Amino acid sequence: MPETSLETHLHEIEEQLSDVDRPPATTLAILGEAKHERYWEDLLVYFLDPENPHGFGSDVLAAFLHALSEHDDSSLPPLRKELERVEVQSQVPTGDGPFDILLWKEDTWYVVIELKVDSGETGTQTRRYAQASQLGDLVVSQHEGVSEYVYLAPENAG
Repeated sequence: MPETSLETHLHEIEEQLSDVDRPPATTLAILGEAKHERYWEDLLVYFLDPENPHGFGSDVLAAFLHALSEHDDSSLPPLRKELERVEVQSQVPTGDGPFDILLWKEDTWYVVIELKVDSGETGTQTRRYAQASQLGDLVVSQHEGVSEYVYLAPENAG
């Protein structure tokens, strides 16, 4: 789907959702599993990885990265052309505990995501991840591209 068509379609969906009395239930809410962070992580990893057979190619990844780049607290530039051969990993070791998701385009950019669903921050975990010298196979000091650290939580999270 061309980028402008995708953006138009996403805008139309957003408008339709704002016109309902309550938002539709998520798949995990229907299954009674909405509070299990690992399930949300697995779904997000599945759809963000363009190599998975979901039929969206890199559209979901592009929309996610676009939303990040538009956020007021983000320094991530728009990444529309650097979406081929993106590594998408979960439960990535840091030497001081694993973080949830790594999106990584070698020598170009990476995004670290700490996902919170029903629990809050544990101590200084996100700060430790942001200060880690290694993120899985990625050696931070040797990476010359753009980086972004994202704390992704519901609006009502602590």
